[in-house]
Amino acid sequence: MIQLSQKNPDEIKAELDSISEEMANALYDYRRCEEFKKITFSQIALTYKMEKNCSVAEAEKYSYSDSKYAIIVEGLLVAEKNYTLLKSKYANLVIFCDLWRSYMATNRELSR
Repeated sequence: MIQLSQKNPDEIKAELDSISEEMANALYDYRRCEEFKKITFSQIALTYKMEKNCSVAEAEKYSYSDSKYAIIVEGLLVAEKNYTLLKSKYANLVIFCDLWRSYMATNRELSR
């Protein structure tokens, strides 16, 4: 990555916009996976309840240990990880911009 000092403000804004767009997409994927997890859990629990003629608590116990549910949870964790990484990258870039602006202002004051 080119140093921030070598970029003009439009390039910096474009990079921030790009990262925020990626972050929004990652959050969308995370929330979609979260809702799909709830739906899948309910479907699996209902299936076990009907097949095994057991209580709701037993059906939920079977659902938590089902391989389909484990796959959904793993996908949810990956989506959350991607969102967190992009959120951190955005925050780091914003903080770096603030620090650079402060550095430039300090140098301007010291050169007077």
